[in-house]
Amino acid sequence: AGTSVRESVEIIRAAGAEPAGVFIALDRMERGGNAEQVAALSAVDEVRQRYGMEVHALATLDDLLAYLTQHVEHSSTRNASGEATSAGGYSDAMLATYRSAIADYRRRYGTGGRA
Repeated sequence: AGTSVRESVEIIRAAGAEPAGVFIALDRMERGGNAEQVAALSAVDEVRQRYGMEVHALATLDDLLAYLTQHVEHSSTRNASGEATSAGGYSDAMLATYRSAIADYRRRYGTGGRA
């Protein structure tokens, strides 16, 4: 949320307006800061604190993990090769791999949650 928000706030203010809030597609629920120094606050909380605006997300990383888990565990469709498939034809094995990678990311960079 940090870089794109900062750039957007600058553009809006340069036009003589004041932003009222931030809307993001996916809250990755990660700690703020940078590669050298990880912050105690989440990236979203850093934006809230720095700009004094609310941040709203269409979905969170927890939502994505729950979706992947549900589709892998409740798949009932088979493809031409006989593999269990779900979510647009992705194999359950592929979705499980994605879920595992996202959960690992969440544990490494996240602020908490259900990884």
